[in-house]
Amino acid sequence: MLIKQDVFPAQSEFFKRALLGRISWDEVEREIAVQIARFQQTGLRLSHLDSHQHLHMFPPVFQIVTRLTRGMDQVWIRNSAGPWRKWPGVRTGQWFQRLGLNLACLWARGLCNPPRLLMPNGMYGFEVGGSLTRSALEQILREIPDGLYELSCHPGEGG
Repeated sequence: MLIKQDVFPAQSEFFKRALLGRISWDEVEREIAVQIARFQQTGLRLSHLDSHQHLHMFPPVFQIVTRLTRGMDQVWIRNSAGPWRKWPGVRTGQWFQRLGLNLACLWARGLCNPPRLLMPNGMYGFEVGGSLTRSALEQILREIPDGLYELSCHPGEGG
């Protein structure tokens, strides 16, 4: 899975390899298990699990994550699904990323939604990552539907 010593592939390379059948899912599972075990060695309670670039919602990885956390007490898994509509000021490329992520989230949850899975309904704020303003935050807070949602805040630079 590594592209060279201690270096994992970039997200786009990972997806490319996955689509071409060049990912060892056993190797992915071992890596996630090692990371969970290393955290547990700290003595802290694992309360939630997510991943860089929301990779844990990619269905094969989601299946691994749910399998590894199944017997753990009260471990929440981030549901990266968010709003489907394009927010004003959001770049088209960023919006397409959101749509792809939402589809992956739907697919993952449809494939394996084990009983007692602890997962919020979704996440807001991703769509304005890096450009969060007070007015954007106020709009997000007005539009979050009833349910349990995570608010992700990545403020813009300098301002």
